[in-house]
Amino acid sequence: MNQPKRQSPPRIERLTVRNYRALRDVTLRKLPALAVLLGANGSGKSTVFDVFAVTIQHPP
Repeated sequence: MNQPKRQSPPRIERLTVRNYRALRDVTLRKLPALAVLLGANGSGKSTVFDVFAVTIQHPP
């Protein structure tokens, strides 16, 4: 019996954020399937996840 071909989940190749909350000009490239964001309080870690949420809710 032939197994159905599994599709890869969508990947984010690049994320650029300009002038949104604590992020003035940030570009993330070649993100792995699982990424960990480390930084000081107020550095914008949570803001990156907010950007993902806005992007998913309002695609271009």
